[in-house]
Amino acid sequence: MHFVCELKEELVTVLGEIRRVLKPGGRLIIHTAPNKQWLELGYKYFTRYTNYVASKLVWEIAFNTKLQYGKDPRSKSDKKVHVNEQTLKSLKRNLEKSGALHL
Repeated sequence: MHFVCELKEELVTVLGEIRRVLKPGGRLIIHTAPNKQWLELGYKYFTRYTNYVASKLVWEIAFNTKLQYGKDPRSKSDKKVHVNEQTLKSLKRNLEKSGALHL
């Protein structure tokens, strides 16, 4: 099963339905890429500066051009389409609301 959920209103409902149809002992695997935490923290404080260093030390010398490492890796269309970006905390909260999270 593959599902993309962009609307906050449908997320809890969909997670509850997945819980209902999942066989006992079954597992739900959730992949959020990129997720909001990475965009706000990982990219801002790690990836952007790693790309800067890589560009200066390797890319510009080898290819005579710069790597792109702007402040925000998302395009305008990404920002319009991805309206329900999750953090680990918000995803856990939605899983708990739906009854799909059992720790």
